[in-house]
Amino acid sequence: MSDTLHNSILNAGEAVHPAYPTDFYLDPESEQIQWYTRTGAGIPAPAYHGIWVRLFQAPPNAIPKSIVQNLLRIEKQLIYDCEKNFQGTEWDGHNHIGVWKDKPDYSMFRFEIATIWDPEDWFGPVLQDLKEKWESGMNATQIIDSEDLGDTVDGMVDRDQAIEWLEDKIQEWQEEAEEEEAEEYAA
Repeated sequence: MSDTLHNSILNAGEAVHPAYPTDFYLDPESEQIQWYTRTGAGIPAPAYHGIWVRLFQAPPNAIPKSIVQNLLRIEKQLIYDCEKNFQGTEWDGHNHIGVWKDKPDYSMFRFEIATIWDPEDWFGPVLQDLKEKWESGMNATQIIDSEDLGDTVDGMVDRDQAIEWLEDKIQEWQEEAEEEEAEEYAA
């Protein structure tokens, strides 16, 4: 088993970018997972020349642990492709290109990359329930702590962001209640 590959898998979650998708590649020469954050067109030269093999693309705000879990699931295949399938590189007259017994196709694997959700999207369907909890006397932290924040498989919401978002919502609800009270008093 390649310790280098295993360690690069464990570190792959660090590559997640909050605003751009990140492509993950198998680099068989160094026996590592490489990543490339896409901020425009293009791919890394080793991928273009068939040395690196694209594994999957992680969306912005992907949960790092989810990326690592997906890579660990296929680690044996990655090791095989580095040690047995990759034959090295050869000069084609212009570039060094990858030579494979059978170039791997990782599209057959199902990569399910969980993301960190925006609190508005996560709690939108239960917003009325949150408001009722607030009306019963709970504060934003108590309400968020009483809710399901998800997991690294299906996605999750960041607790601190959710509390901040709910505090803003509570402020809106307070202002609405004060306006309604003022209208009733004026009538």
